[in-house]
Amino acid sequence: MPMPHDLTCTEAEERGYPERYAAGTLDDDAVSRFEEHFLVCAHCQQSVALASAVRRSAHAAHRRTRRRRYLSGALV
Repeated sequence: MPMPHDLTCTEAEERGYPERYAAGTLDDDAVSRFEEHFLVCAHCQQSVALASAVRRSAHAAHRRTRRRRYLSGALV
């Protein structure tokens, strides 16, 4: 049974901790609390990995779009 201060997967997901952790937007207290849980929870590790992959993909797509816009403008 979790201690009252222990974070559960449900609570982490409801608070958006995996996504916010991957984005680096959690405050220090939330980072500490989430990392304590994350280090022993395969589900939350997968959630962070997925959120990180989505962020990387979105950033790459944004860079490609900006480059295409730049190149198309330079050719006109």
